[in-house]
Amino acid sequence: MCKPQISFITGMLLEQHLPKLDGNSLCHEIRTKWKSDMPIIFISAISEKKEIIEGLRLGADDFVTKPFDPEELMARIRTVIRRAGEHCLKISYFGLTLKQRKREVWLEGKKLQLTKTEYRLLYFLMKNPNQVLTRQQLIERLYPLNEKHVYDRTIDVHIKKLREKIEKRPSSPTRIITVRGLGYMFQVDEDF
Repeated sequence: MCKPQISFITGMLLEQHLPKLDGNSLCHEIRTKWKSDMPIIFISAISEKKEIIEGLRLGADDFVTKPFDPEELMARIRTVIRRAGEHCLKISYFGLTLKQRKREVWLEGKKLQLTKTEYRLLYFLMKNPNQVLTRQQLIERLYPLNEKHVYDRTIDVHIKKLREKIEKRPSSPTRIITVRGLGYMFQVDEDF
């Protein structure tokens, strides 16, 4: 099997026993060959403990047996994705990649020089794609200990400087969007 491009996948709901493919083998391959840590939840009609343990041993993050309650499944999906996001080491959208461990930002193969504040601002925006974040939320995130008095317009200045570094046309941004009267959003879905 060739390695697919899976950086845009948030998580995988995987049937343990597929007709033409063994879900256990696929899960193992995702973890070992593809080196992916995307969240995987197994679904199976088999509820034997040894099957559940085997699925978890191979790298599944959770295991749901059939029949299942759709609300419970959605709650499990949200929980697994939230936990995975807390440990995410790399965030990447459309040629813009933020590497947490190295505190680096790359744009189309070129390393960007960001200030500490610009990096933290971009990280918070990219960690919450397609969500409107108010200036107050951004201030609280960038200055959590109220270490200095910060005005709303301070955020606007940081956004402007960040756009100059990551946007092709900073005056017509496509990544960091202003939502009038509310705040800013890191846009990854053009249909927003």
